[in-house]
Amino acid sequence: MIFFSDGVEKYIRLKKVNHHILFIIRRITILYAKKERYQYRGTLRFFNNANKKRSIMFLLSDSFPVIYQDALNIAAKRHDVVGVQVYDPRDKDLPSVGMMKMADSETGATQWVDFQR
Repeated sequence: MIFFSDGVEKYIRLKKVNHHILFIIRRITILYAKKERYQYRGTLRFFNNANKKRSIMFLLSDSFPVIYQDALNIAAKRHDVVGVQVYDPRDKDLPSVGMMKMADSETGATQWVDFQR
């Protein structure tokens, strides 16, 4: 299990013991990303180097940028890759609040967006 942002933040080698899942759940609840930017390419390279045997990789993310498609293809040649996109359905139907300044958490770019209907 790899937790990452702009680099690998925590790597937990999975074990076949019953109490290990409780350890992982505890880690998930206390771990917060140190950065708001995500680096898929370096994390996928780390995953390929750390796991020599074929394995199943579940990639949970709120977005899958197309620019990292080559890194995903390399991982998919050795491992079974399953992408799971996590999102909030309320993001599709935003409230009518007028003009709002929005910031991209990964690039830091800001712009004004009109949320009036």
